[in-house]
Formats: sequence, C-alpha cells, structure tokens
Amino acid sequence: MPSSWPQPAVLTNLLSPSTDDGCPGADDGKSTTDNSSYDYRVLSMYKFSSPKLHTEHLPSLKMELQTICRQHSARGTLLIAEEGINGTICYPFKQSKSTAATDVNTKTLSSEECSYSTKTYDKDVICKKDKESRDELLSFLQEKFDGFSRIRISVADRPVFARLKIKIKSEIVTMQWQGDERFSTMNGTIEPRNRDDNDDKKNINGNRDENSSSVSSSLPLCGPCCPTERVGEYVRPRDWNKLLMDPDTLVIDTRNEYEIDVGTFRNAINPQTQSFIEFPDWIKRNLVDGGNNETSNSSNITENNALEEKKKIAMFCTGGIRCEKATNVAMQLIPNDIPVYHLEGGILAYLDEISEEESMFDGECYVFDQRVAVTYKNTPSTTFRQKCYACRHPLSNKDLEREDFKHGVSCKYCVGQLTHKQVERFAQRQRQMELALKEGRQHIHDSKEHSSGSKTKKTCLR
Repeated sequence: MPSSWPQPAVLTNLLSPSTDDGCPGADDGKSTTDNSSYDYRVLSMYKFSSPKLHTEHLPSLKMELQTICRQHSARGTLLIAEEGINGTICYPFKQSKSTAATDVNTKTLSSEECSYSTKTYDKDVICKKDKESRDELLSFLQEKFDGFSRIRISVADRPVFARLKIKIKSEIVTMQWQGDERFSTMNGTIEPRNRDDNDDKKNINGNRDENSSSVSSSLPLCGPCCPTERVGEYVRPRDWNKLLMDPDTLVIDTRNEYEIDVGTFRNAINPQTQSFIEFPDWIKRNLVDGGNNETSNSSNITENNALEEKKKIAMFCTGGIRCEKATNVAMQLIPNDIPVYHLEGGILAYLDEISEEESMFDGECYVFDQRVAVTYKNTPSTTFRQKCYACRHPLSNKDLEREDFKHGVSCKYCVGQLTHKQVERFAQRQRQMELALKEGRQHIHDSKEHSSGSKTKKTCLR
C-alpha cells in the first residue's frame, strides 16, 4: 500500500505514527512495504438512535468515548447528538490483507455473533471473536450503542488523521431541515397548519406571490427529517448498475459539488450543491415544484419536472448516512407511488465489491481524511494526493503542477479569492510546517494523545 499512497513531503511528519508507543508502524527500523498486512484500521460507523439519546447524557458520553479512544491511540472525528453517532477513527490494529475491506449492515448482526463481517462479493464470512482477532475498541462501541446501522472497516499503513476530535452537535450529519414551512412544532409533535393559511401563498423564495389565486394544496406537507421512521429501499452494490441503466430511474448524487468533481456514477444527476443543507431545497425545486423556475441551480434539470418522465428515484452518497436523511425527506415530498432507493453502504461499498471492469463509477471517491480519495478495494488514490490548505478542495496531480498553485497557500479553485490577510496567514503556516519537517518534529499533532495514559499495551492490538 505505501507505493499507492504518495504524500507531499511536508505531510510526512504530520502522518507519521508516534515512535514511542511500541505499535506496528512506529519508526522501529522495520520496513512497512509488506502488503501482506496493514498496521492501522480505519473504522467508519453511524447509527440513528431510537429512542433518541438524552441531551444531558451527551457530555458524559463524550468523556467516555475520549477515554476509550485514547486508550487505543485512536485518531479521527466522532460526532454525537440526540439523533445518534457518526464518525471515522483510525487506530493501530494488525490485520492481514485478506481482511482489509469490510462493509457491514449490522442490523442483521449482533455484537455477540461477530466482531465484523468480511464481504467478498456475494459471500459474507463471519469472523468469530477470539483472542487473536478481537477488536476491543470496536466491540466496546458496538456494545455501547447496541450495534450500528452500518460500519465500514478499511486499512492503512499509517494514521489517516492528525488528532482525535469528539464533538457534541445538533445533528450527526448536518441537514438543518425542520420540515415544510407550513408545519409548526408544538410540544414535541408536528402539527400541520390550515391549508387555507395565507402563508401558503408564498413562492419558493419565501415572498408572497400576489398572482397566486389559491393555496397550492397539491404540494405535500413535510415534517422534520427522521431516518428512524422510514428511509428508501436499500439496493446492494451488486444490483446498483441495473438502476443506473434503467431509463425510468432518476439517479441523484446527494454529495457536494467538490466531491462530485473527483468522481461519480454515470447517468447520475449533479445537484451542484455546496453543502448538504441545500439538498432538501433542491428536492423541492426540482422534484416537487417543477424544476422550471429561475432558482433551479442544476444544469441537469432545466425545463420540466424531473419526475414527469421517471418512475423511480435512486440516491447515493459516500458511505450511506446522507442518503438516510435524503431519502426520508424525498419520501415525504414526492408522490407515494414513486419508489425511492439508495445505495447500501454508499460508493465505498460499491468500489469495494464491484470490479473495475464492470464498474459504472467514473473517477475516484472523495473521503474526509488524509487519503483525500480512494479507488477500487478502497485503495488510497494516486491521482488526488492532497487538499488545498486554504479552500480544502481536493487537488489532482495536474492541479499541483499548475503555475497558480502555491503549496499551502492557494490553488486554482481559490486563487484571487483570498484576502491579503488570509494569504499571509496561510504562508506563515506553511513556513512553520516546513520548519517542523526540517527539524524532524510534528507540526500538527494531538497534544493530549500521550498525556491521557495512552502509552499502554492496548495501543497495539493484535
């Protein structure tokens, strides 16, 4: 794997593992070029809890997660909220190449049955917990949250995060959708307002439409997003190509435009959103209101309602969590006779299971860690090696060769858009990183990693 994961020189010390924890991958003079095993596990997971977690319990839960993660030298980000948990962490865990890629829908598995399931195309091999394969951190998290809706296990030869972050948020994936404006929240319940209310005479911009003669009663009422109540029908990666080639299916990429720039499925619509917050409004404009108004921001849908010639809707995202919310909102807004599907496990599951020869995915999949993007079998990209430190846009090898690229300061996507103060700040940060590299020390690191008692045998699970 190291040969497929080139890193800019300035990131070498940022990504290098600690040298005093005694774990595989530390600088102990041993070669890390053996592809028969990997020294780090990358664990992604999410769960929408039902019933919801109590707000007053979240601070203590955060402390508990920090303690257990630091005991296992985990780095990454975990988000907790009333609605559940979501995140990705990376930690030392020796594993063979044969167990490198895993995607599990844990609704069908229990923590007593297995620690993880290794998926090889259509065959699931259940790995029983034993002294040799037990992942203590994963087992703890599974038990703490009574299983996850989905977990994904991949591997790396070095940490893919610089530090550990555990945050209490209002949502585990931010959509900020509280329902249609004709709904009001009272005492924790959603009650529709009178359909004759004058508020319904407003246009999609929120302004009153004086030319509207009556309430648009045909528009559906939509409550707050609640994935635990209902979501679209899951489609396994093996069956996904059928929907992509179905002329009656509208396939929608729910991700942001900078992610789609790296890669997407053939025949998929790009909503051209800059944030997931914009997606519900895109659904209303293009799938409900007609898609022929001036506020439509998609070049793929410009004239008629996108559903007029379609009988199905299929959505996808990186790992599945955004589609849990996106399909819930869509099912509230569109007619009930139109089925809604979404790709089980997201693009990552598809790339893990489908061969490149039969794949209908063009490009690579953007990920939110130091790998930047991954390709088939979730192998780190060799095309996209880093993100712009200023605007965070993923950069290809060609982008790095452009004259307008200035390492650590700007790229083709943000050059000319930064203030003089921003340019100076980014340049100063870059000089500090280069100095740290020259002196052989880490510029970006987790200062609490070793102060919390992480120097234990548990940092090195076998």
